[in-house]
Amino acid sequence: MAVNYDGGSIGSFGFLAGIQRPNFSFSYVDDFFHANDEDWTLNVIAGSPTFARIDGHGGVALIDSGNTTNFHGGQLGMKGMIDLSKGDAAFEASVRVSSDATNSTLSTTNDGTGLIVGLGVDSDDVDAFGASDAAFELDDFVGFRHGDDGKLDAVCRVNNTETTVADVVTISGAVGVTGFVRLGFMLRGGQVSFFVDGELVGRISTNIPSAAEGEANNAVLGPIFAITNHDTGVQSKLAIDYVAIAGAR
Repeated sequence: MAVNYDGGSIGSFGFLAGIQRPNFSFSYVDDFFHANDEDWTLNVIAGSPTFARIDGHGGVALIDSGNTTNFHGGQLGMKGMIDLSKGDAAFEASVRVSSDATNSTLSTTNDGTGLIVGLGVDSDDVDAFGASDAAFELDDFVGFRHGDDGKLDAVCRVNNTETTVADVVTISGAVGVTGFVRLGFMLRGGQVSFFVDGELVGRISTNIPSAAEGEANNAVLGPIFAITNHDTGVQSKLAIDYVAIAGAR
């Protein structure tokens, strides 16, 4: 099975409790043995992006921007499933920015590829990025976002106000190109801890979305993956091996 429960956000969370005690917590895993499942929605940010199953051990899905036009791309999202005000929660996804484990499609320029992986409000019907610019448009979000020079930032965002930890991982070679990289986070005790390949890379304790805080969008979050060609001239692609989510009931 593609999911590794040892270490990182999911391993230290007690993910199986959602199966053993479903009245206490819940667990969700998609290993992408099927693509275009009715649970997922592919939003067109611009152009003609696609979402499909590709060859890959353990099941792999691919979001493809569809062309090399600036700002074209798409996002994969799902109806909200987790309210972070209920208690502890965890998220982990294994991704790479290549369809064939060879060439990176993540720009290393400051105005590079738009990429996010995490949990967002209205992830199934609100575009993460602008269709004609690089503006990040999700009101509420927890996860990873491409910053500068091929690096990802950790982000917590509430009503468009955010706290970040910059440059938590550089996507290059075996880390997210020729191999998958595990991106995860865990909410515990009012603090979000971020993990890359099971290693702690930063913590954030402000601007954590919570439906109990009365945000305008009522932040029940759903998983979201987005990829766009922000000034790259490269056809951006994001392969997803699995996503795992757990939370208090």
